[in-house]
Amino acid sequence: MKIKIIEAYLDSEKQFYDYGTGTVDGSNIFDSRHTGTNYDDFITDSDYMEKEKNLKANIVQMTPDEYFHACAKIFKSSYNSQINQIKADVQVLEHLKEVILKYKKQFPITTLDYARNTQEGRHRMYVAGELFGWDIKFPVMVVNFADEKQEAKKNETEIKRKLEKVAKNSLDYTFSNIEEFKNQLLWDADRVFEYEDKLKDDFKIRENNEIIIISTKDVEYRISKSKIKIK
Repeated sequence: MKIKIIEAYLDSEKQFYDYGTGTVDGSNIFDSRHTGTNYDDFITDSDYMEKEKNLKANIVQMTPDEYFHACAKIFKSSYNSQINQIKADVQVLEHLKEVILKYKKQFPITTLDYARNTQEGRHRMYVAGELFGWDIKFPVMVVNFADEKQEAKKNETEIKRKLEKVAKNSLDYTFSNIEEFKNQLLWDADRVFEYEDKLKDDFKIRENNEIIIISTKDVEYRISKSKIKIK
């Protein structure tokens, strides 16, 4: 049986979506029962997320200032860069301010996902800082791996698979010398490991008499020199 999803709005023009959150009470502008995203799964079925996805979430109190510093860390950026990026979205910010000031509806809580290096809610948290102060604490959902060792083992397996793909791609070509082969390895590695891939660190290449080793995140793959086609 299909579940019919009914959309609700705060206004007749359907400009302000109603997430079913509570009513604003002073600086209590976030509803910890809702995220407005798939992160609601941590609220409705936390056992499943922990057992099947190896993810767990906790609600912590955090200031907007702390939140943006955390975002900068996640995105390997700077605090000022994060602030300026959101500050530029004037229309979005004004829209969100109306939700609080005009309609008196709470925001869904924001999320910091350290497991998957992402977040949800910078605009909401920016508005919170502007309206109530950058040193006022608000609830934030923080996601981490439930079992770090299990995740590390899974990551190592995935890194090895990707490094093997890098090696196989590079071995398809013929080279003038070993240095050309190593340059091809680095080029293929940048293609196989996607931009901002959490499994990717700086690639390292080592060489001895018999093998070439390419590694990242302290995981390595060995390539016999006899397999490299040198013309």
